[in-house]
Amino acid sequence: MESSSEAKTYHHGQLREALITAGLTLLNEEGIAGVDLRKVARMAGVSHAAPYRHFADKRALIAAIAEHGFAQLTTAMQAVLLGVAAEDGRGQFLALGQAYVAFALAHPALMREMFSGLTVDRADYPSLYTLSKESFAILWGVIARTFGEPVELRTVVSFASIHGLALLLIENQIPLSPDKTVEGLVAATIDTLARGFTS
Repeated sequence: MESSSEAKTYHHGQLREALITAGLTLLNEEGIAGVDLRKVARMAGVSHAAPYRHFADKRALIAAIAEHGFAQLTTAMQAVLLGVAAEDGRGQFLALGQAYVAFALAHPALMREMFSGLTVDRADYPSLYTLSKESFAILWGVIARTFGEPVELRTVVSFASIHGLALLLIENQIPLSPDKTVEGLVAATIDTLARGFTS
């Protein structure tokens, strides 16, 4: 049972957010194997039973962490579009690529888990499934307006290229230098895709 101090400290959904934050910290520090409901409870300063008010098991917590990640990614992608003129489709395409890779590099452990598919089946968590599609939908919209049909194929190819670049950078598989920067690699990827779509 929660103590009175726990009930006072966490109210109006704050406990759930505190547990997700603790889970993110553990994910960053120890990897997915280190995410544990008892550890999360201890880090949040609540009883071991408290997390079960919000998460049935570890998978449910990880699903919530991934959902949090997708919400952040979507927000980051929406934000960069505000800084590019609506008629500048290629500029928006580039901005999305830069935002996506920047997010991945800032949150490598989270990004790996968001897209791993090994721990959690998104179809089991409707809100996670919905949020996981939003970043793809943003890219779809820009490609549809800028390059036209076949939209689905072009969006899949673009997503695969940008996501693949992000993962290679996360795993330090692409050496960087003053002549080969993250921003430059993203720009070259987007330029190659755009030229292919218009050739």
